[in-house]
Amino acid sequence: MKRQLRDHLLRFDIDAEVRLSRQAEELSDRTWLALTSSHLGKSSTLHREVCRYIGRSMLDARAGGMVLVVASGSAIKPWAERAAELYGVPLIRVHVDASNDDVSNNENDACILVRPKVPCSRDTVIVAIADRVDCVFARPKGNIEKALRLRLQHVGHPSLRVAVHHATIDKRSQRLSQALMGCGAIGWYCRRRESTRSSVAEGNRCVSVRGACGVGSHADTAPTTSHHWVTARDEWLVHCTRTCDGPWPGQTDRQHRDELLLGESSVATAKRRTPLDSLRRIVRMRRIVGSAITSDHDWPVVCFSQTPLATLLSQRCYRPHLHRWDYEPYGIAIRKKAAIGAGFQPVIYGAPSKRMRLDEADRYRFQAVGNTYDWTNEREWRCAGDVDLDRFDPDDIRLFVADVEDSFGLSRSFATSVVGDLLT
Repeated sequence: MKRQLRDHLLRFDIDAEVRLSRQAEELSDRTWLALTSSHLGKSSTLHREVCRYIGRSMLDARAGGMVLVVASGSAIKPWAERAAELYGVPLIRVHVDASNDDVSNNENDACILVRPKVPCSRDTVIVAIADRVDCVFARPKGNIEKALRLRLQHVGHPSLRVAVHHATIDKRSQRLSQALMGCGAIGWYCRRRESTRSSVAEGNRCVSVRGACGVGSHADTAPTTSHHWVTARDEWLVHCTRTCDGPWPGQTDRQHRDELLLGESSVATAKRRTPLDSLRRIVRMRRIVGSAITSDHDWPVVCFSQTPLATLLSQRCYRPHLHRWDYEPYGIAIRKKAAIGAGFQPVIYGAPSKRMRLDEADRYRFQAVGNTYDWTNEREWRCAGDVDLDRFDPDDIRLFVADVEDSFGLSRSFATSVVGDLLT
């Protein structure tokens, strides 16, 4: 098998030393399937689409008795490893230009060491040694495209599938896949479920939930288009939800990958990361999970603003460096008096050097004033850790959404206000 791998590499003009672990040798008589991908970025929609293809690839591999080979350090490695584990597909890890210890120190793993005499990318190596290749996502002008074109040039039989994503997912990737198909690649389409039926079913569920939820003091209170609380000064602390790219707050990367690899793949499911979805998750969990992104990545906190909601939404703007709006018409407000009783504290603003002069117990409250934007305008408050909604009286909590339809499925335990008319 070692000689055969060298021959496969030489087709790509790669002269390399190859070493296999005993476990990899035992899998040498099976068909080897390489899973490749360009970097996936942070788009949850793209992640979910790619996972549909990964799941299909694993089902095909399991049915065909194949072995998955994946390059160590590649963009797809953590997704491929977890998918192989979930679907019960044998896995071989390929280490490119690594030390001999990567093989000898992993006695229980199936792994291969490839040490090219002339440096080359790990993507080229993995595409060269595999019997079949499934590319779940490719961006143009990168190592993946170069490796795939080399395979199409040097391997005569059709053994390369490229996922063809819809233009709304990534237009450049779609064009590249179509170009590779013109060179001999197999176009790979995972059809989505019918979106209209999914939307109707989702709407029916929302309506039924709205009629069934009848708990708390606001069980029979319909959402209203005006509430005096949205303009009241210094009475409420406001938390606006956002679109969630990547894991939910408090969710590990492993849990996030499992959700995508094993979750439903309908259009409705693929888009469940909007600010409204974030709010629904909060209400369902009855908890706002703290995140350490704001507090210098050290202390999980939940952020609120003391500025009235009407002011926040009327003055909101798009932040290009963050790729999002600073405030959305979805979220939750907590009466300030109740929040103080629960331990909420106002933010301490200042120059970055001021943080380390604070007591360690207060550093989670620090926020740099900022250069291009004066963050003191937010009049921010923070809660260390999570916010448990069950510790508050329902009268001390308000939910807010953009439209009446957005309130479907939200618990009637809390009063809900429609605030879309406050947007600029």
